[in-house]
Amino acid sequence: MLIDPTPWLEALDGSDDAQRKEATLRLGGLSPLDDVDVLPISQGLRSSNEKVAFWSAIALGCLGDRARPVVSSLLNTAREHHAFGVRQACIAALGKLASLDLEARACVFTALSDSSPFVRREALQVISGLRTLEAEEIYQIRKLAADSDEAVARWSEIALRETRDGK
Repeated sequence: MLIDPTPWLEALDGSDDAQRKEATLRLGGLSPLDDVDVLPISQGLRSSNEKVAFWSAIALGCLGDRARPVVSSLLNTAREHHAFGVRQACIAALGKLASLDLEARACVFTALSDSSPFVRREALQVISGLRTLEAEEIYQIRKLAADSDEAVARWSEIALRETRDGK
């Protein structure tokens, strides 16, 4: 029987500090083995409450491939959410799926142009786990070696080193 995560998501929007903390622990502690309904969590990505959207992205990342049916929600939120932390969490969640499909991969590479260095860095961390890169992807990563954020520039070097084709 699927566990309904709706009460956890509602607690994030509530005024009870203990319930909010418990909700973050439950959502952030999920694993692919947990029989949790992913649909309410994916709907949380559209919440006007940034905490709900953020923890929904974290939870979907924790669920790994169990989140594959709702990957389009992660993609949309990664592209459109106004809060960089939510975009960053969505990129991280996409990286935890066993394999990036073409649309997810394109979303991660688009995140290399994000206005937030935190999102760019997260995208590079996801990319560093890829085994192969196209020439255009290598070019995009190499451009970030001159990024104004020192950590992004460093991660561009790591991403190229960690992937076989980046050399």
